[in-house]
Amino acid sequence: MSDINIPGVSSRFNTNKIVEDLMKVEKAPLTKMEARAEKLESDKIIWQNLKTRITELASQCASLYNYDNPFGERVVSTTDGAVTATAVRNADLTEHTVKVIQTASADKLISSPIDGNTKIPAGHYVFRIGEKDVSYFFNGGTPKVFVDGLNRRSPDLLRAQIIQAKPGEQVILLESKLTGSANIITFEGDATELARRIGWITNTQKNDPLITQEPIPVAAFGSTDLYNIAQSTDQCLVNPKEQINIPVDYKDGTGLSMRFKVVDLNDSPSFRTAAKPFQPGIIGSASFKDVTLTNEISLFPQNSQSLPSSDSAKDIASEKIAIYIESETGRRQIPLTEPVGTPQSVSLTPSELNVPVRSIRIENNSGHYAVLLDSVALTGNGSRESNGSERNVNALETARDAVFEYDGIKLTRPGNRIDDVNEQMTFTLNAPTANPVSLKVETDAETVKDKVIQFAYHYNKLIEDITVYTTKDERVISELSYLEDTEKEEKKKMLGTLQGDITLIQVKNRLQEIINNSYDIGSPDRISMLFQLGIGSNLSAYSGYSAAKMRGYLEIDENKLDDAVRNHITDLEKIFGYDTNNDYITDNGIAFLLNRYLSSFSKQGGIIDGKIQTFNQQITQQEKNITNFNDRMEKKEADYKRQFGNMEAMYERLKDSSRALDSLNSSNGNNK
Repeated sequence: MSDINIPGVSSRFNTNKIVEDLMKVEKAPLTKMEARAEKLESDKIIWQNLKTRITELASQCASLYNYDNPFGERVVSTTDGAVTATAVRNADLTEHTVKVIQTASADKLISSPIDGNTKIPAGHYVFRIGEKDVSYFFNGGTPKVFVDGLNRRSPDLLRAQIIQAKPGEQVILLESKLTGSANIITFEGDATELARRIGWITNTQKNDPLITQEPIPVAAFGSTDLYNIAQSTDQCLVNPKEQINIPVDYKDGTGLSMRFKVVDLNDSPSFRTAAKPFQPGIIGSASFKDVTLTNEISLFPQNSQSLPSSDSAKDIASEKIAIYIESETGRRQIPLTEPVGTPQSVSLTPSELNVPVRSIRIENNSGHYAVLLDSVALTGNGSRESNGSERNVNALETARDAVFEYDGIKLTRPGNRIDDVNEQMTFTLNAPTANPVSLKVETDAETVKDKVIQFAYHYNKLIEDITVYTTKDERVISELSYLEDTEKEEKKKMLGTLQGDITLIQVKNRLQEIINNSYDIGSPDRISMLFQLGIGSNLSAYSGYSAAKMRGYLEIDENKLDDAVRNHITDLEKIFGYDTNNDYITDNGIAFLLNRYLSSFSKQGGIIDGKIQTFNQQITQQEKNITNFNDRMEKKEADYKRQFGNMEAMYERLKDSSRALDSLNSSNGNNK
């Protein structure tokens, strides 16, 4: 049975193995062709990666000298967070001062406590904020339904909120979204009756302790133990070398008026009294028409804001008589504008007053002048007009303008974001300040440093890749101490893959030449090279030979770079890109030259694209060659199998013939 062979199924001569061995010999060129194709694909990927590196570096270079370079970025440093500011690109490097007397605010009204089950009737409710209306047709319902519907009307103008005051009672907070004294909340239509009903507004009362509609005679302020009261008058007399401080129970939105005059005691001896001089530190109080004022020492800082006096008051000013309105943020001096002996009236509206007044202080350091204070009045707390009647608003905050001094000039604006005083700067008033806040426009040093560091990083990454691709020395990888072990292993696979490539060698040499060149930037400090500004290829103190330092990597001396940003920012800007012929177009400098050189490699249709196109053509041709070769090998293998099959078939036929002859001979022998 072992001699049985079936052609095409089994082989007596193991022809399959013979064919396989023959085909290995025939296919030997295929292995080389496939290896060549893999090498072409690998080199193509390397050049694609190099293009990415070069493009990134070229982009970083362009960002150091083009229109949006970091040297035009500005920051505004402030001495107090009460004022913050930003500046436009290329703003002048200047310094300004801003003193915030008052920030702008919006109306914020609160109702009286109401029952949570209160029903608000159907009606047409109109709320006016300045010149803008919020019209609300309400079908009737609970306060919550009313508030929810109102908030959907104009959320950018008005917002209402229900606050639980205590179990079973709530208040409704009505808040304008627009600041400025022109944007007060008023009520029209059914909103007027609702505002009166729930306590957003009430009719003004003459005896309201928060409002004084009539002047307060100063005689009511206290006894002669506190103030000198002129004989036969209701006036407060402040004699030479005396000071008084009159506390004021100020409420937001209140105005102030006062009347006084300065008299010469040499000409008016009747004003002299034998009353006990005013003693600082004695605390007292007095009431007049439900208004209570207490006397106490001023606790406010003595930084003063003086307003100019008229010519007629120069002599008085020289005698050191001063009247101040004091607040938490400082004091404001009332100018003496009338001649001696002539009454002077001062009236400040809430918007003119601007700040919460705490006291009125009179300092008389003259030798023979006295100050007679006739009256003081707090006026107009939160008044609003609605349907022709004046109403008092139950306000947590009242709409008011921002009041501030810009470089000593007093200005008002309806909002706290000020962008129309200086076209190069926008500043925001966050809180009142006791003193002017300095706003210094400076180059954005951090942005400049970040851009320079990014430039150095991308430069070094390109040098790193070129060095790895063009040398087989493993030391170039061990020198890269910042790489992880896995990254080092990947780098080792790339070692020397483009060794001898003249293009890459030229690129590296040209980059180092541009970096190390000298540039005539017209520096007053004779700066002409990048290393002078803290960026170079060998900045460390080591003076011996180091192969690593010869590879061209950039180093940064942060102290020198910080100094360059602070003191040589123009030189730093110019060394990266400057104009040599005054045509306002950058045509020289490190970043400019690097970008121009590298762009020839990275641009579409550039040198690297040409190389990649060549690789694509070679890879395509190699793939065709491999396909054709495989086709030939398949035919050859089929030929071998056919030939060996024929041979085995012939052999079987010969074996059959041999067996037939043997059988015939055997039969003939037996017949004999």
